[in-house]
Amino acid sequence: MDTDFKIYLKGNDHIIERLVFPRFKAKITFDTLSDLSDIEMIDNCTDVMILARAMREAGYYLVNHSK
Repeated sequence: MDTDFKIYLKGNDHIIERLVFPRFKAKITFDTLSDLSDIEMIDNCTDVMILARAMREAGYYLVNHSK
């Protein structure tokens, strides 16, 4: 699962990118409501369960990556 994501700096923003379906890029914000903002979908996916799982996995990755 660690190879499913990468984190990089774009300007002053830290970006997380999911590298497997459904692929997306998002700005890491660590805000009170969400850790991700400005989510840009790369793959067309309309299945809310798949999308929810992908976002949850991104959250897990962020927690484990920051340790």
